[in-house]
Amino acid sequence: MAESINWDNIYKDYVGQYTTGLVETDVDYAAKVAAAQRKAGELAAYGRLTGSRQDPTPYYSLNEWIDYSAPSYKSVRNYKGTDPATVIISNSIKGLEADKNKQFDIGAVNEIANKLTGSGYTRGEAYNVVKGIYDEFQSAKKKYGSQSKTHPYSKFGLPSPTDIYGLTNGSTETFVIDSNGKAVKRKVKVVAYPGASTWVATKTAAYESKLTKQGIDAATARTRALDYGNALKANVEAKIAASGVTPFIEAAAKRSRTRPK
Repeated sequence: MAESINWDNIYKDYVGQYTTGLVETDVDYAAKVAAAQRKAGELAAYGRLTGSRQDPTPYYSLNEWIDYSAPSYKSVRNYKGTDPATVIISNSIKGLEADKNKQFDIGAVNEIANKLTGSGYTRGEAYNVVKGIYDEFQSAKKKYGSQSKTHPYSKFGLPSPTDIYGLTNGSTETFVIDSNGKAVKRKVKVVAYPGASTWVATKTAAYESKLTKQGIDAATARTRALDYGNALKANVEAKIAASGVTPFIEAAAKRSRTRPK
């Protein structure tokens, strides 16, 4: 039962897994540990959502997409029979795969159609047959390629697990755990933590107003308030980072609390 799983312990297990081999004297040690904690939080949150300790389904390979959405292409590609026309198409596709300088494009469709002409097909019929196989292949290839713009949690409607919180929307370079379980630097999206920027701005303005009321000249008050505000920003950002909370973890937690039982 999902209720018997101790997700806190699993979180700790993941942290241990992703911090194994890290050296404390490494200048990036703290950042790599933080990446490990975010990854552990991601997987634990996903586990709570699904009720099972299973990593998210990885992206499908091109061959898996072909299996799923290009049955004619697969059937012809793997053909073992003796039908002359099918043999021509099959050998042509295999030849394209073997030649790194060629690909299954419209030009190849026309070349294969030319080979088929006279094998029981008119030129137009041959083209339509090969074009249909080509369309299936391209559809599978497109679906395979589109995965680079998504992530394994997209089907749940969740944000990217590499997004992090900050004071303002933007992007930054930070450590993430890659598919091999190693901490590597990547550019990630920064999402403004709700209310954080407004809180800093309000506190900064209040501090400047306080200084002005104390009789400090406007220029000095402004300078001191800016320094105060920058210190607040650094403090808030540090607390956000230390919390380990990310847009993904929050969204997954919310979804797990509201999902039907």
